[in-house]
Amino acid sequence: MKRREFIQRLALAGIGSGLMLHGCRPHPKPPIRSFPSNASIGHLLRNKPPLPSSYDEQETDVLIIGSGMAGLSCAYHLEKQAYAGNITLLEMQPYAGGNSFGGENLVSGFPWAAHYVPIPGLHLNELIAFFEELKIITHWQDQLPVYNEEYICFEQHERLFIHGVWQQGLIPDHGIPSSDKQVIKRFMKIVHQLRFEKDAQGNYLFDIPLHRSSKLTEHLTLTSIKAEDWLKEQGFHSEYLHWYLDYCCADDFGGGLKNTSAWALLHYFASRKGKAFNAEHDDNLTWPEGNYFLVKKFCERIKSPILLYEIALHIVPSKIGYDVYHLNTETKRFTKTSCMQLVLNTPMHVTRKLIPELDTEEHRNLFQSFPWIVANITLRKPKEKQGAELSWDNVQYGLKSLGYIHSSHQLLGSSSNKVVFTCYKSFYETSATEERRKLETKSEEQLANELIDELRIIYPNIQEQIETIIVRKIGHGMITPIPGLLFSDTLQKLQQARGKLHLCHTDICGISIFEEAFYRGLETAKTIHHG
Repeated sequence: MKRREFIQRLALAGIGSGLMLHGCRPHPKPPIRSFPSNASIGHLLRNKPPLPSSYDEQETDVLIIGSGMAGLSCAYHLEKQAYAGNITLLEMQPYAGGNSFGGENLVSGFPWAAHYVPIPGLHLNELIAFFEELKIITHWQDQLPVYNEEYICFEQHERLFIHGVWQQGLIPDHGIPSSDKQVIKRFMKIVHQLRFEKDAQGNYLFDIPLHRSSKLTEHLTLTSIKAEDWLKEQGFHSEYLHWYLDYCCADDFGGGLKNTSAWALLHYFASRKGKAFNAEHDDNLTWPEGNYFLVKKFCERIKSPILLYEIALHIVPSKIGYDVYHLNTETKRFTKTSCMQLVLNTPMHVTRKLIPELDTEEHRNLFQSFPWIVANITLRKPKEKQGAELSWDNVQYGLKSLGYIHSSHQLLGSSSNKVVFTCYKSFYETSATEERRKLETKSEEQLANELIDELRIIYPNIQEQIETIIVRKIGHGMITPIPGLLFSDTLQKLQQARGKLHLCHTDICGISIFEEAFYRGLETAKTIHHG
């Protein structure tokens, strides 16, 4: 598929159709489109073609495979450090950014996965400096950063639909028993206390990036315990709290309480130490197109070439480093790129195919990522039910779906009667492999109709208001920090350079958030530059 055709399909799908006739039937069927997928290209790694006999040749000092956020960060920081060599990035997709890709239509920009960054702690000096460069931080006042107001999530951040009413905030409160409220209060008190606790060496017990967290605490035993088991052991017996924490684990880790370690659950809350003059510690930075905003900012600054439509299929050690054979999926031509330093910013299920020695049963079991769907729905603004107003993040209690983002929320002065809802759903009831198999059997139309049925609970006539739905299947979402992964010997070995081979993807951080990708790229660049 040509890039122009790809963008045209996205634009057409996003704008929707103005020709739909209303009143012909009670529930008109909205146009449902699928996100242009390159899954069949990605599956070339399953049955790789042999080494080509004919190919173009090129050389570079550093080759980065994968232009997701960590790869972009690596290239950016290498250039920032005035690295003397040449840098080249390869990307299989027609766009940079990986799961931080976004789109837009006539109504608004919208994300296709990652869509916010929490206000960072002041001790994250490198990230703070990056945000200053991007003018996300405009200046300082009283020794605190002042963030661009357009980028701080506007009021009505979050709401929860529970017992027939919208309440403000996502922690269940409306209509729940006082005994449950006490359990929730006790849990939140614990994580609040943990937020600023340090060990004897001055390290936070729970920090970002994760590898800076304390290694000298008894809390590390929680890395091998399921979050749901720990909650029961600690007497947190509240179905409302369990639902909320399951939502949190699914939202950030893809796997819910039963697949997430107790340490990761506590880290979700206790690692957030944001400080700002004009924002609270739990405020978020966000943009209509989500974190694609940051991808574009990286790409504006990176001078090294990013070659699109290039899928790496063979990696062969050479005298100077590596020879990488990659296929251009448009021209069908192979290229052999010889490099001295190779950076793999690829998820582990891809890395294992490229580096056969890493394709072990241990790695297959330890690195789990559950499938997702993301759907962008363009519709006329629906009539709201009782309670809190339409918010940036909108969630329904009791469902496994992760709710919907009002992607138009950050648009200043918008008088449009149309909005874009970005719906998220992770599938984690059984094993990741089984959930992928089940997802493959469902069409985009089935998945869209399931989301519509859930939205009908709030908006009974929503089908009449929808103009277009675009559904994206993501077979492998973010890494899930299952019990046994974080701080394991296996993970720490993978984080170290293997000669001239560097693994850069957030999979080997154990948690996939923007900050981890930013710092993983920074640490990889330092290793290359100073090594």
